[in-house]
Amino acid sequence: MSAISCNLTVLQQETVAPDIRRLTVQWQDPRHEPHAGQFYMLRAWAADATPILSRPISVNDFDNQTGALTFLYQLKGEGTHKIAALQPGQTLTVTGPCGNGFDAAALAGKYQRIAVVGGGIGTAPLLQLAAELAAQGVRMIAPVWNAENALAGSCMTGGGLTAQGREFVRRAQRAGIIVDVSHSSERTFWDICEIAEKPIVASHSNAKAVCGHVRNLTDEQFRAICDLGGTAGLNLYGPFLTDGPRVTFDDLRRHLDHFLDLGGEGHIALGADLDGCDRLPAGFSGLDDYEALGDFLKNTGYSDETIQNLFCNSLMKVVKTCIM
Repeated sequence: MSAISCNLTVLQQETVAPDIRRLTVQWQDPRHEPHAGQFYMLRAWAADATPILSRPISVNDFDNQTGALTFLYQLKGEGTHKIAALQPGQTLTVTGPCGNGFDAAALAGKYQRIAVVGGGIGTAPLLQLAAELAAQGVRMIAPVWNAENALAGSCMTGGGLTAQGREFVRRAQRAGIIVDVSHSSERTFWDICEIAEKPIVASHSNAKAVCGHVRNLTDEQFRAICDLGGTAGLNLYGPFLTDGPRVTFDDLRRHLDHFLDLGGEGHIALGADLDGCDRLPAGFSGLDDYEALGDFLKNTGYSDETIQNLFCNSLMKVVKTCIM
């Protein structure tokens, strides 16, 4: 199956909430019919050739009759505000196919990414949009970031799930969206555990017993995640690993060992938190350095099972339970 590159036409933009837009585009080139079950990359550039959108889409998302695709995005940063400026009749570029989902990516030894919303969702209209968010590709959502919102209290502010937050969590899980508790307050965390119908994740949180940062998990919280069948992703940001001035892979190892000692095999993943971090372990600066981390773990005696769980299987188990 050969790759394609063709255009989509912008049909309309709608405001769903103060920071949420709904964009509708249409498959434009009849010479390149999309292949069922395949994923493509939707890209857009500003007039100055700056990339402003890069999003995986499934052909199954297109309307069979009209060829139209509708999805939501959040206004966050200069790039998304340029997307909001797109007018009907302008064109986007679609390239692909680039795989047919998680299992195909795993078999091919390739990355597979999912759409995630982190915090910033505390607006009333979104309570009705959990199913639509899932339909538009959102597969994981954090009810709160560092500031409290209409759904929940954060690790920085305290407070728990509101009544609206409880309903949103229920609807999100039933719609096939993984609920992420990394930025939640302890009260919000336990409120979510109380009503959870599926596994939850702390996508980028470490062990508070090893490093006492407020963003890290207590032993009781980690055990509760395991009991629900969920996963905690080890965070590589220095202040979440150690109170010391220098950060190394040995600091990450201490958190991994602590979680393993709590019975966490199969419930620990990697949640590096690379977006904007200025302090990472020595020898790690980006995605290309995961191989170096894997070599370190192997050379320090971790089993192939533990390493495979850490890099893939722990999270995939949650994905298959909650999404697939």
